[in-house]
Amino acid sequence: MTKVNLWGDIPIKEEVKTPLAILREQAAILGELTNEILIARVHRKKDAREFEYTFYMIAPALENYTYAVLSVEHGIELYPIEIHDMAADRYLRCDDEQGFIVAIGEILSSERMKRIIVGLISQSKFSE
Repeated sequence: MTKVNLWGDIPIKEEVKTPLAILREQAAILGELTNEILIARVHRKKDAREFEYTFYMIAPALENYTYAVLSVEHGIELYPIEIHDMAADRYLRCDDEQGFIVAIGEILSSERMKRIIVGLISQSKFSE
């Protein structure tokens, strides 16, 4: 008996950068930019039905003071995705990867985030 492929063409080789990969990349960049004075981690909520991640900024010199920057939630198809900008207490919805990148960029480079980063770095340098 001959096997019949009822799946059609499956795009296995298609490269898609997931929201988690984008967040982890930004976490690594924060450490590089601040010489590890600040680091960031992305935590996945394990008991969620959807995919939920929280992006934390951490100041190791301040006894690992942790600041929740944003959280994201998406389904199995990655997009649309909902972002909670915790500093501004607002929610954003992005329909695709490019929209997600733009929204995350706006949050991470906002004036409020810059003030938070300066405050944490200053306190970290003089915490001894």
